[in-house]
Amino acid sequence: MAFTDDDGGSGRFVKIIDGSLVEKAPSEKNGVEIAPPNEKYELFVTKNPETEAVVQYYIRRYKRISGKVESLERVEITASKIYGYNLHMSDEDGNFSIFFKDDAKVTDRLLKVFENIDLNEELTVSVWKDVDGRPAITFQQNEQNVSQAWSGGVVDGKWEGNLPAPKKSKGKWDYSPISEFLYNNAMENIIPQFVKTGGTEEAAQAASAGTETAVGKDNIPF
Repeated sequence: MAFTDDDGGSGRFVKIIDGSLVEKAPSEKNGVEIAPPNEKYELFVTKNPETEAVVQYYIRRYKRISGKVESLERVEITASKIYGYNLHMSDEDGNFSIFFKDDAKVTDRLLKVFENIDLNEELTVSVWKDVDGRPAITFQQNEQNVSQAWSGGVVDGKWEGNLPAPKKSKGKWDYSPISEFLYNNAMENIIPQFVKTGGTEEAAQAASAGTETAVGKDNIPF
């Protein structure tokens, strides 16, 4: 089963929330409470980071999700302030997508490994919380972690690797050069290739140009 929890399962849209891969479902509509789709969904309560308003919905958690990668698509919906990437995958039950938001550790990890993913082999995505309570992620094929195509770090006081070095300002590290590099590499070298491999040509071209038409609101139910 491609979606793994206690009993298996499958779904279409997935997001990384609270250190888990989850499907979401509304808890109310027009002020009227809605029951969860089934007993596997739990109520999740959080706050809107901009308005501090309490937000709640049902989520179903998965330990891991497996399938073949179909494409990577840029998502930019300014009106809804949604920015990131859709990792489109498929399994025996059909197609599904995992959304990776900008400025997230798990998203950087995806962009660092993507070019080493074998598109002909099944990919397993696993998410959990690290010792600091932050989301951590692995990408595995044939029970082995996919290695990073892009990496870097300080060795003997010097930056080594094929990623640009971060900047230090007023005693704090600025990692924006790395984020900018990964974004540009995705837009220039990763996303455009899927025009030739079955992705929607209009969406792929829009994504490579960084426009809002790359994906509609109906494709990002979060």
